[in-house]
Amino acid sequence: MTHAKVPGYDRRPSGVYVPNAELMKAALEKAKIPADKKIRYLPQDNEIGSLDIARKTGHAALLVGPTGVGKSMLTRFMAQRLGLPYLYITCDPDATRSNMTGHENVIFTQTDGGAEMRVQQFMQSNVSIAAMCGQPVVLLIDEFHKLRPGLDAIFYPIAHERELNLSGILGPGEIYQFHPESLIVFALNPYYQNGGIEKVDQAMRQRLQTIHLGMISNETKLLDIVMANVPGADLHRGILEEICKLCAGLCRVFEAYRNKTAAEKRDADLIMRIEQHLTAINEAPSPRLLVRTAECIVAGQDPQHAMKQNIFSAITDDLGPTVTALASIATARLNPGSP
Repeated sequence: MTHAKVPGYDRRPSGVYVPNAELMKAALEKAKIPADKKIRYLPQDNEIGSLDIARKTGHAALLVGPTGVGKSMLTRFMAQRLGLPYLYITCDPDATRSNMTGHENVIFTQTDGGAEMRVQQFMQSNVSIAAMCGQPVVLLIDEFHKLRPGLDAIFYPIAHERELNLSGILGPGEIYQFHPESLIVFALNPYYQNGGIEKVDQAMRQRLQTIHLGMISNETKLLDIVMANVPGADLHRGILEEICKLCAGLCRVFEAYRNKTAAEKRDADLIMRIEQHLTAINEAPSPRLLVRTAECIVAGQDPQHAMKQNIFSAITDDLGPTVTALASIATARLNPGSP
């Protein structure tokens, strides 16, 4: 029987065409982070060593932490440090199984005899590339808290046996083992809609090495992150120190407020006017927001405008009174003599 030829693809016994070794190699080369694009990650604790251990022992890792604390940057840093391709997917409520694992795409091509033939071509996802390539990679499955209900069954074998089952797409027996030196990382925000961590059931969690990246409330640490990641920040060190102090203080207050009971919150509201605005704050200022603010200041933007647009407006849905209250606190901190 005459089969169609699809450049860059090999035909499986089931009739599905999958990317060949050359196409896979090209995808992996594209996924490598250039050496001249230096990723500067400053560890909070021992998370780099913990990821090294996860890779050596064959465990998948679960990075848990609020938005912007460096979960994705850490995995990119690890990929560059290890010299491995960096592959990632981002979960969201609209993503389907085919978005996660890859899917068939029907094309029409010519046989050797010139006849037109309908061909089933497998379009890979980064997860399937990581499983099928036969080489070590760093794979990040990000925003896991947003995963569509029912799709966690895809990822259980990845966490448990380090394998991806594509039998339903490519045919019987199409089960792929991730390379033993690959680093597989899941990442989620535990505070997402008051239940992000619940997206990972207990059976899966017991097969993951959990690494917690907490909110950073130390101004020196925040300043170090800004200085390491923003060229030209030294020229604005004084103002950035004050911004880091303010954001670190807000982190501490926000964390204390979130940990209070309902009764304690009501009592605190009677004492501290700012507490009425804390109820509208969704996240504390993250290193990501501070870095972006510093970049804007280095580019010439007024510091107060930079903070309002990049920090305050990002941590609350209330762009009226809450942002105004936070901006007034910033004005008092950055301009002590102002009325």
